[in-house]
Amino acid sequence: MRYINLSDTFSDSDKTIRLEGKYLSLPDQEIELSVYPRENLDGKKILVLAPHADDAELGAYGLYEKHAANSMICTLTASEGGSFHYGNLYSTCDFDTQAQYLQKGRMRVWNSLAVPLLAGVPSENILQLGYFDSTLTAMRQNPEKEIKSTKIDTTDVDIFRSANTSPLAKHLKPGSTWNSLIDNLGYLIETFQPDIIVTPSPNIDVHPDHQHTALAAIEALRKIDYRRGNLFLHTIHYLSDDFPIGKVGSSLSLPPPSEQPFYFQSIYSHPLDKEEQNRKLLALDAMNDIRPNSDGYMRWSTMIFKGLNKLRHHILHLDKDLVNRFVRSNEFFYIVPISDLYQEETLKQITYQGKTQ
Repeated sequence: MRYINLSDTFSDSDKTIRLEGKYLSLPDQEIELSVYPRENLDGKKILVLAPHADDAELGAYGLYEKHAANSMICTLTASEGGSFHYGNLYSTCDFDTQAQYLQKGRMRVWNSLAVPLLAGVPSENILQLGYFDSTLTAMRQNPEKEIKSTKIDTTDVDIFRSANTSPLAKHLKPGSTWNSLIDNLGYLIETFQPDIIVTPSPNIDVHPDHQHTALAAIEALRKIDYRRGNLFLHTIHYLSDDFPIGKVGSSLSLPPPSEQPFYFQSIYSHPLDKEEQNRKLLALDAMNDIRPNSDGYMRWSTMIFKGLNKLRHHILHLDKDLVNRFVRSNEFFYIVPISDLYQEETLKQITYQGKTQ
């Protein structure tokens, strides 16, 4: 079973759509058409919660650029982990291994604070919480314990948080703990009073940091008894990184259905014209960790592996890199009313964690 997103497809003059398969056949069959009311976001305040630098842009750059004056971008982690594009600039000794990840964190913190400025988001509405990459699961399991970086021997979030220029940063609670994260998110929500909170879905995004960003937001909302507005859930890492399939500029649709519980009340497909797609692509190119030309700093073995992988994707007609996958003619969100978080059975469905990477 597959879903096709027909948002912004029909017009008053053209009410017929013809489907043709490429590398597949479409036999005659019954289909079901689901129609949702169009959301009017004019004047709405939008809080985008990003697990890592670049997640806000991959999932919602077009959305927050459209409503930049009323948007706040908050990145939870310094994003210092993962693979490192500049390893050949450092030696392999333990000291320099930590040094390179400290430098990576600093670069990605800068990315998370600077790129939203391209969209016109006010600097006071851009915040980096400075928690450590790939630690949110451990933080939630031990909510009062300081959890240190997996790459740098420190629990001091201020080494990354100090880059903030927003006055809001002065009131953040210290410490690399789950409890401080919940309190800080609650403080931002109470201060900003968002109508929409954009966050990855814990159901269908398999990255643990993405899942726990949503779970932290939900816990913070319930702790301060905030009931107004909607969650806009999205996915960047759906089961495998082959989703969504398609070329740059093609439509972003719903992922195939799965057997796991997945609760939402409506959908919102935010359209992006060609110029808006271009600006999103340039915003992603300003992100050091995913920009295409970062390959130039890689070791020769990594470059060969990436080259062969890209050749495979070309032969199989897959564009697996993040830019191709998420610079599309729309951005896609599942809508969950925040008030539904206070219905216990519904909450279990919303917070159900699917598979993890």
